[in-house]
Amino acid sequence: MKKIIVIGALNLDICGRSTTKFMPGDSTIGEVSHSIGGVGYNIARNLSKLGMSVSFMSAMGEDDYAQMAREDAASNNIDISHTLVAKGFNTSTYLFITDENGDMVAAINDMKCIGELKADYIYENRDFINSHDAILVDANLREETLHAIGNIAKVPIFADAVSAHKADRLLPIIEKISILKPNEREIEALTEIEIKDEEAAEKATGVLCESGVGVILMTWGKLGVYLRTREKGELYEAPKARVKNTSGAGDTFLAAAIWGHLNGYKPQEYIRAALLAAKFTLESELTFSPKLNERVLREEIEKWQ
Repeated sequence: MKKIIVIGALNLDICGRSTTKFMPGDSTIGEVSHSIGGVGYNIARNLSKLGMSVSFMSAMGEDDYAQMAREDAASNNIDISHTLVAKGFNTSTYLFITDENGDMVAAINDMKCIGELKADYIYENRDFINSHDAILVDANLREETLHAIGNIAKVPIFADAVSAHKADRLLPIIEKISILKPNEREIEALTEIEIKDEEAAEKATGVLCESGVGVILMTWGKLGVYLRTREKGELYEAPKARVKNTSGAGDTFLAAAIWGHLNGYKPQEYIRAALLAAKFTLESELTFSPKLNERVLREEIEKWQ
C-alpha cells in the first residue's frame, strides 16, 4: 500500500445551497450544511477512499471544530497525529453560497490558523514526512513553509495551486513538483501568460515544464482539463454532470490523478478516471462523493486502455 502525506488546509466548510433562484441582497430559501474540508483535507479523504495510507499535516484550533476534524479523520482512516494545535486560534472556516445551479456565488474564508504551520515545524518533522512515498501540498501554506518542504523532501512532491492569489507561493519549489494542478487563472499567475486558447495553454504550460514540473493538469472549466507532459499537451473533455455543487470537484480530481500516478498508470490513462471522479463530486451535495472507490476507477481506466 502506497503511503502519502498531505500538508495543507483543514477547515470547517459551511455551505448555503439555494433551492430557489438566488437573489443577491435578499434572503434566499435553501439548505445549510457543514462538513470538514479544506483543499488538503479533501484530497487526503479522497486518497484514503481510494485505498491509500494517508497522513495529514495541518494546523487546527482549540475549538469544537477541531474535535469534529479528529472524529472525521478517524472515520476516514487518516492519520492526523502530526497536525499542529494552534493555541489561541479557531480552526479555519470556509463559508460559501451556491446558486440554484450549484455554482458558487459568494464565499468568505478565515484561514488564519493554517498560517501557524511554519517552516520550523516542517524541519522538526522531516523524518516523519520523508517516511512516505510522496508529499502533496496546497498553496494555502505560507511560502516559507512550502520552501521548507522543498528543502527537506526526499520523495516526489505533488501540488494544488489553490487560487490565482496564492499560486505564486509555489514558485520557490516549482522545479521539484512532479504533478501540478492549477486552473487557467492560476497558470496565468505563475507564468504571466494569458490563457485565451489552446495555443496559449501550450505555451504557458510549456514554460512550467521547462522549469521542472513533470505533469500539469490544468482544469479549464467546462472545456475540461488540459494535460501537459514534457512531451506534449492535450485537451480532455469533461463528462457531462448534473451539478449540485462545484466545491471539492477539483480536489477529487487531483486525488484520483495522484492515485493513478502512484499505481503506475500513465497520465493519459489516469486522467479520464480523474475526470469521472470529479463528476461524482459535482453530482454530490457534499465536497466529496460517497460513490468514489478504487474499484470504480480501475474499471474506468480499463475502458480506455
